[in-house]
Amino acid sequence: MGTPLNVNALSTTTVDTSGDYNVSLGIGSSIVVGRDAGTPTGDPVSVTFDTVSATALASVTVQHGTLEVDGILGLSALTSYTIGDGGHLVLSDTLGASLLSPINFDGTGGILTLDSDLALSVGSGITGFGTGDVISFSDVPAATSVSYSNGQITLYNGSAEVAQVAVSGDFDATGLGFQSDGQGGISVGLGLGNGGGRADDVFTTGLHDEYIVARTPLGQLYLQDEIAGRDQTQTISDGHFILFADGVGRFDASGTAEEVAHLYKAAFDRTPDAGGLDYWTGQIESGAMSENGVAAAFTGSAEFQAAYAGQDNTGFVSQLYENVLGRAGDAAGIAYWAQQLSNGATQADVLQGFSHSFENVQNSLSFTGDEQFGEAYRLYEAALNRAPETSGLSYWYNRLEGGDALSNVAQGFIASAEFNSNYGNLGNSDFVDQLYQNVLGRAADQAGHDFWTSALDNGETRADVLIGFSDSLENRVQTADATHDNWIFLGTA
Repeated sequence: MGTPLNVNALSTTTVDTSGDYNVSLGIGSSIVVGRDAGTPTGDPVSVTFDTVSATALASVTVQHGTLEVDGILGLSALTSYTIGDGGHLVLSDTLGASLLSPINFDGTGGILTLDSDLALSVGSGITGFGTGDVISFSDVPAATSVSYSNGQITLYNGSAEVAQVAVSGDFDATGLGFQSDGQGGISVGLGLGNGGGRADDVFTTGLHDEYIVARTPLGQLYLQDEIAGRDQTQTISDGHFILFADGVGRFDASGTAEEVAHLYKAAFDRTPDAGGLDYWTGQIESGAMSENGVAAAFTGSAEFQAAYAGQDNTGFVSQLYENVLGRAGDAAGIAYWAQQLSNGATQADVLQGFSHSFENVQNSLSFTGDEQFGEAYRLYEAALNRAPETSGLSYWYNRLEGGDALSNVAQGFIASAEFNSNYGNLGNSDFVDQLYQNVLGRAADQAGHDFWTSALDNGETRADVLIGFSDSLENRVQTADATHDNWIFLGTA
């Protein structure tokens, strides 16, 4: 039985810990559910209102937490629900709800869970729906299409209409899609459905930016939920697509899919569709095509030619600067690439050069990482115990992109004055202890200390040991937000 919670007229109450409640809202009162500074560590704030009764002008807000409403005893039509940043409102099992109250998405990453019968009876509609927001129908097990017309989202299974809800907001309906919610229902949102549908799909309950995605030393998918008490941490041997609440991620153990994603961005100014990304990645990984061959296929496509047709070499390069890097080309850069074309380089060669550029890789970090960028970034932090400056990171990235061995780059860091100021003339044992502190931010465990010290004593170079720490899973997890390495977010494609 829920704890009684009475909110007096014209007052506001916050619920920032998980629990069950019987709620009574006075006139003009407000209740806010979600994590804040007072939330206990490890509490995801999952709240259930066993019953709710409310008078006029009351409001219920959920943000950075989950609110499930099980029963409504009495609810004024002037009572409103607001789903804020990262809020999840669950009305799928609500009893006694004709739900004439308005529901407003007000933030980013809101989720509303309904059942199809309840959704059909929502009289006032749902406002504020946009990119990153999701409406999930918990009782719809399968769907084949979704449409938006005359203010209504309609979900179909074949020709049968299986769910409908009134929605308004500032969004492009052509991007509306759907995907399984991983719990037997169907989610609808902008960009959803771009991937998934495989036996090895990995399901989550949260938004993509609430998780750490990394590759283990064995090439497995490491997935950590940063919201304590929710999806926990998983290591998955055959992970491919990750279905987040707001879209699909594509795990990329080899780094090839990331290179293809950069080509898509450079050629077409968009993130790839899942089918296209998998096809071209497979062509490269199987040896059927080179990356330059894929670039040639892109430059020969109708989509590319429509953007660049009729341009001379200078015009083509100038347009690449605008389309790929989002800026006007500098005179020296335009002259260099135009001369390359005059000397026999193909448009595919130049496209690939722009795709691999440090500027394009850095501009694309919101949706994809890059293997060489990740290696350079992690080495920088491991060797110098600080975040890299742009010029230095660009230099080392270009060294790796140009084919230099990772061990040579690591040795370059070791030879630097800054590295020597951090590590000085330490012996092997002390050197390992300092690496643990500087790279991983903790004292060495005895087994790890003994392993690395023994490796150095038996001839392993300090460059190779630095790489071992830099590319360890522990450090990949720590730097995942900065590198986005080994996965591509396709949700807004």
